[in-house]
Amino acid sequence: MLNWLSIENYILIDTLKLSFKPGFNVLTGPTGSGKSMITNALGVLFGARIQSNSELDQSKPVTIRASLKADKVCFHTFKNYMNDNQSFDLERTIKQGKSVYKCNGKPIKLVDIIKIRDAHFCHRQQHQQLDLFNDD
Repeated sequence: MLNWLSIENYILIDTLKLSFKPGFNVLTGPTGSGKSMITNALGVLFGARIQSNSELDQSKPVTIRASLKADKVCFHTFKNYMNDNQSFDLERTIKQGKSVYKCNGKPIKLVDIIKIRDAHFCHRQQHQQLDLFNDD
């Protein structure tokens, strides 16, 4: 479960922190309010590239953090990364094109971030459900 998400210096977001409750959470708002920017930032945390046409302030690092309540699948595989609350506090900092990934303050490989992501949730954005109809 996603506990919270923090975004700093990402496109038009200077600082944003969102908290989530157990169960189903939905981001809603009018066109242009930043919903896609928030979901894209979550994708960036999990290894997606920042679009090259994004207007980023190169003088400041982009920092995206999130806390995930540990799923039972991860207890044994990633117990050395879990904190006392049995959560993963993930962080990706991007400065001058270089990324640093951390989990609870310790360096972590992207491949492990992806495994943690895959064990915890399915992230879909608008129109991605149409991929289900592709034959390939």
